[in-house]
Amino acid sequence: MMKNIRPGRGLLGRNRWVLLAAFLIFLPACLANRSMTERKEADTDLSASKKEMTSVEGHPYVYNRPHQVPADYVYRTERILSPPPQKPSLLQGVLAGDNGEPQASPVSPDKQYAARLVEGVKNLVSQLLRAGGDGLEEDQRVLVSSFVNLNDLYKTSALGRVLGEQVISELQHAGIEVLDMRKTPGLLVHQKLGEYGLSRDMEELPYIHEAHATVVGTYSEATGQLFVNARILRNSDGLVMAAASMILEKNALLSSLLEDETAPVERRLSTVQMEVQ
Repeated sequence: MMKNIRPGRGLLGRNRWVLLAAFLIFLPACLANRSMTERKEADTDLSASKKEMTSVEGHPYVYNRPHQVPADYVYRTERILSPPPQKPSLLQGVLAGDNGEPQASPVSPDKQYAARLVEGVKNLVSQLLRAGGDGLEEDQRVLVSSFVNLNDLYKTSALGRVLGEQVISELQHAGIEVLDMRKTPGLLVHQKLGEYGLSRDMEELPYIHEAHATVVGTYSEATGQLFVNARILRNSDGLVMAAASMILEKNALLSSLLEDETAPVERRLSTVQMEVQ
């Protein structure tokens, strides 16, 4: 007579209960590990997102907001502002290094002094224009002469001519009409040497110029310093309309500009007449 075998008994039944118990034991640990991994991934994504948004929001050329926005939102919906233009300094020189990075090039003392000389002339002209006030109108023309030695008004040098040239540039930049008396009526053409539009030969220049005033200047050396003075004189009566001054420290560059200082042998020079407008 056969015995009835109940379900769940025997080897198969015992193994099933063992497997169920093992599953119930290891399930919480698996779930905990998975939750921890997901939390770490979420923290990493959030940190990266915050860093990206901070870098965009803190950028100096975008519109900053009081709240954080996705990084790509700025580039999809708003205009990125370009950096403001920077005016290069006269004392700055930039060269590209071996790695492509810009590197500041060494500036020689003479170059630094030349830059200070240009800045000094710019300040000198600013003084003249402030002192001249309403006396210098936009429709009035001025002439600029070479700066001369105060002790001998017939002596000038490369420095005196350079100062005159710089004054012309600064006056023109300020909107003053400057008349260059060295302009020839036409171009002087030489077959081998080129074309010339400026001259100091009175036979090649007009004798009469229409100008309201003339800028004159003097320089004088004392104890290693060079005192420079400039004035705007009214051509009709010689009235001083404006005056300015500056002091330059003498160095090798300045000395080289003064080396050729001389006076003309013949003091009876040709003159240019100026008709006041």
